[in-house]
Amino acid sequence: MYDEILFPTDATKTDEKAVEDVSQIASLHDARVHVLHVVNESAVDALLSADPSADPERVEETLAEKGEEAASEVEQNCAEKGVETEVVIRQGRPEEEIVEYAESETPDLVVMATKKKPERYSDILGSVTETVMRSVDTRVMVVKTGEMTTT
Repeated sequence: MYDEILFPTDATKTDEKAVEDVSQIASLHDARVHVLHVVNESAVDALLSADPSADPERVEETLAEKGEEAASEVEQNCAEKGVETEVVIRQGRPEEEIVEYAESETPDLVVMATKKKPERYSDILGSVTETVMRSVDTRVMVVKTGEMTTT
């Protein structure tokens, strides 16, 4: 049923529950997991606005390293269950990059972690998960992972 599974990760601790779910599903179906992390250009811009003296390349490298670390943890979790993975790091707007990747690689399933956010948060910023769900032509499984902290 599932041969290729896309798992976008934002490199937060809230992904842990979804990592467990995606690795179990992949193991049951002998599927390969595409682990996609997008270095969010909005986060880069925000960090540079907060510290104009920061080196833009260093900020991007640091965020990419965090994404690679998160992807490596997913890869390790999958390997423990005998699941093959492919790690991809991109830069841009997460919702656009995820949709573009899904369109080009045509996975059988997209598994996304989502956090409960304050109501105004989604009203103002929208939801990457919601955009992906509405934009891709494949099944999307959403794993609720708890509440987003505002500290």
